[in-house]
Amino acid sequence: QATAAGMGHVLCDASDDADVEVTAELALQSGLPVAASDPLIVALARRLARGRAAVPISARMPDGPVAILAGSTGPVVMEQLARLAGRHPVLTLDLLDARGETAAVGAAPERAAAPGGPFAVSTAAEAADLARTQAALGAIGAARRAEAMLAAVAKGLRDRGRRRFVVAGGETSGAVVAGLGLARARALPEG
Repeated sequence: QATAAGMGHVLCDASDDADVEVTAELALQSGLPVAASDPLIVALARRLARGRAAVPISARMPDGPVAILAGSTGPVVMEQLARLAGRHPVLTLDLLDARGETAAVGAAPERAAAPGGPFAVSTAAEAADLARTQAALGAIGAARRAEAMLAAVAKGLRDRGRRRFVVAGGETSGAVVAGLGLARARALPEG
């Protein structure tokens, strides 16, 4: 009704999955451009793909162990890192390392990498450490330092022959892509 009445922009606030589904359906029916967060974009994409056959994408994955780079401080990533730490090396970089950013980053690839197995390098911190870091650097400053450090770690790992990366955190992913100088990428399906 809003777009039919000539409104140029409609803002929807979804508080649960049912709201996301309704909003995705309305967006699909409107035929207008949509700018939204991940849940709505995924729901809209599923609707747009209805009735279409999936096209398998073949991709040759690089050889070697995977390097996990985690910049997100969200609860899901924190839980995943805790579980990973029970089986594989997880190195958490301190954004306020007294040795300085270059020294902390320089030692990371060698300290984290386990021969033949996965490992993680993270800037994710528990609430108290996050608060301490943000108090010292500001929220944006802390985020930018984390991104820069993980991008530098990725470059160092690549320079040592690592070719498989999993990156957690949207801004971190962008920083790693930029740090590695990637000019293009191919999205693979879930699963």
